[in-house]
Amino acid sequence: MSAAAGPRPTAPVSPRAPGVVALALAGLALRLALVWSGACDGAVLADDAYYYFVIARNLAYGLGSTFDGIAPTNGYHPLWMALLVPLAALATAGSASPWLFVHLALSLCALLDVAAGVILARLLERAGLGAAARWGAALWLLGPVSLLTTMRGMESSLAVVLVAGWLLAIVGVVTRGRWSARGARVPGLLLGLAGLARTDNLPFLAVASLAVALWAVLRRSSWSPPRSRWR
Repeated sequence: MSAAAGPRPTAPVSPRAPGVVALALAGLALRLALVWSGACDGAVLADDAYYYFVIARNLAYGLGSTFDGIAPTNGYHPLWMALLVPLAALATAGSASPWLFVHLALSLCALLDVAAGVILARLLERAGLGAAARWGAALWLLGPVSLLTTMRGMESSLAVVLVAGWLLAIVGVVTRGRWSARGARVPGLLLGLAGLARTDNLPFLAVASLAVALWAVLRRSSWSPPRSRWR
């Protein structure tokens, strides 16, 4: 009598697989079409996005970090502002259109959100969920929540992709089962950038970093944690 067949293993899905690549291209095309058609202009943009855009433009003009041209301000997340200033300089140097800078900034949001969807697919694959990675990528890349994130023009797109990248890097460290100073460079860099992208992420990032540090200490003491689904 033959033994009962167990559950069939789910084949891993690489972010480079045709399905994920097609979803990423479709998600990017949809976002860029919305951005450059003008559908995002006006009420869809967050009020704070205009605050960012005006300060970035003033920085590009050499007026300093100011909203009204008089009082200095630092009321923004620094990394997102650092990415906006070159776009503002590019837009003001070669076009009279007041919306070119906005469309360039939203295009950057689109690229970041698509990258976050690809990282999500990779995380789901590493969790052993296999083909569910395509569904997760589809929900993110083509779903209304992520599309709205792109169209609001805020730092959320940058913060999400950096935190997701950090999580993927940490999963890689856990998978290898060892920690080294050299191996900590990429997670450490992504951690720092995620904090600069959105400073109110710092409490979460600090707790997450302590958890990873504790894991590293326990590993050095030859304590083996229970096997997880990450592989």
